[in-house]
Amino acid sequence: MVANIPQSLHDVAKYMALSQTFAQRDTVVYYWTVYHVVQEGMKIDKTSKEALGFLTGLLTELEALKKSNPDNEAMRNDIVAQAHLESVALKLFRYADENDRAGNFDPKVRKAFYNSSLLLDVLAGFKEGMDDSLINMRKYAKWKAAYLFNCEKTGETPVPGGFNQDKQESDPAPQPPKQRGGLDPPPPPPTVADLGFGPSGGQISSGYSSDPTMYQSNQPGQFPGYPQQPNYGYQQHQAPQPTPPPRPSVQPPSYSHTQIPTNANTASGLKLEDFIEARKYCKYALSALDYEDASTAMENMLKSIQILQGQSP
Repeated sequence: MVANIPQSLHDVAKYMALSQTFAQRDTVVYYWTVYHVVQEGMKIDKTSKEALGFLTGLLTELEALKKSNPDNEAMRNDIVAQAHLESVALKLFRYADENDRAGNFDPKVRKAFYNSSLLLDVLAGFKEGMDDSLINMRKYAKWKAAYLFNCEKTGETPVPGGFNQDKQESDPAPQPPKQRGGLDPPPPPPTVADLGFGPSGGQISSGYSSDPTMYQSNQPGQFPGYPQQPNYGYQQHQAPQPTPPPRPSVQPPSYSHTQIPTNANTASGLKLEDFIEARKYCKYALSALDYEDASTAMENMLKSIQILQGQSP
């Protein structure tokens, strides 16, 4: 598929390659990455015969993929989709950053930095955009991937984390010269607090495997009783778009008797994935509020609270 991209659409080839990485591992990531290729491709060239044929073929594939996954909410609801893409990008970044700081500079680590930055590019295409913490994380991931790639080419031993970060804090040494791999000094690496999880300097134990193949979906986007929001979250273009199905007539179940917990104590030993899961349910609650669906909003907020209290939602 990547080899068939017209020359005029060369700039989106990297996202097409990313989609192939997830084609068999995560249908949701594959769907939205290909959708990003279509959207960005239309901005570049939607008039030439080659480009129009290529993009139309992708749209046909996306429509067929959506029809074959009728219960996958993450293909129809932009809030659910964003939560899933953000979760995968954070996991990839966490895997790469932990290995990098441990001195493991395997090419898989560089690729994980690079892929996480591309996934954040896809996430930035939604109308809600990204907050500053994710923008900073993307900037650092792009720099780190380029830095590690240059080190591989020159045979230089990479510096873990930010370049000479610890030394610069205590010794105001001059910045490294630009000819060192052709890169400027990196932005400061994002912290847990920068990513929106916990107070500044807080430590969160890692529960992730060093195997990147674990970052696949486990039936993503299947959330019974959750209202649909037929909105892809991208700016519309004149080219044909996949048509979202009508909202179901069945209303979500009522949760009028749900009890609000009075104990606000958080559990100890929360991991990064716990915070990601809690944030996901908060986003579902926000989407429900868009439909003035108070019961579903409360249900998802309570699930978020239960996760932070160490309970199963």
